[in-house]
Amino acid sequence: LPPTVEPNPLPNAAAGPLICAPSIPIIIQGKATPRAGILLYFARRAVSGTVADANGVFRITLNVGNERPGIYTISVYMRGSWQEIIRTTCIVPAVGG
Repeated sequence: LPPTVEPNPLPNAAAGPLICAPSIPIIIQGKATPRAGILLYFARRAVSGTVADANGVFRITLNVGNERPGIYTISVYMRGSWQEIIRTTCIVPAVGG
């Protein structure tokens, strides 16, 4: 299962920047080691976590708050090994933009 990001469908999470509008959830999914802990980072801050299922599949939601407009890095890591599974960028638009 290749990493994907919804609602902006991409063939690969690193294929291009996402538009991360406040209050619009973004679903990030991918594959890791079975039952591994997963951490989601937004701008170098841990913002969410989950556990991969028995097949290694995980799905995690990113809820962007009232961030300053700009370009931010989104990273997903396996807890413990700190192996980066997904890295992409998101653009937080200016309000009304």
